[in-house]
Amino acid sequence: MRSPFRLFGLFITVCCLAFQLAATAAEGEIKLKAQLVWGTDDSSAPPKGYQPLANSLREKIRHLRWKNYFVVKSTPAGPTKPDKFLDLSDRCSLSIKDLGNGFVEVGIYNPKGSKPSEPVRTEKLSLEKLKKGDAMVFAGDSKDRWEDAWLVFITIGE
Repeated sequence: MRSPFRLFGLFITVCCLAFQLAATAAEGEIKLKAQLVWGTDDSSAPPKGYQPLANSLREKIRHLRWKNYFVVKSTPAGPTKPDKFLDLSDRCSLSIKDLGNGFVEVGIYNPKGSKPSEPVRTEKLSLEKLKKGDAMVFAGDSKDRWEDAWLVFITIGE
């Protein structure tokens, strides 16, 4: 039987993970990257179109319990206009608001219907920390498979 702590422990709301990435910036403009990742212990081949998570990123999340991580979608991300969202899947959208003080506010949504409602979680993210190789990671339980999880990485884009 699973303890409530373990169930809720799977819902890692936000983790800041440090890892080395090449930071790219064009005249002060920072290009972000959002990746939707599936974590699973399933040893069968991933669905068509899913790619294994890069080893450099896997190393940074080695403390998580899943054996396999697959990138479902990877997309450039940047500040979004009000009421505009970056769709990573039919169940996951992001909003990114430039706060103008070296920070962005990232909101993660589980859309219901045609337009996301309130964010599941919103966090401020330091652009300076991203330049140094930090990342923001949202994560939670999969609704489709009991033992699986999803993760959303926000990093500096390539």
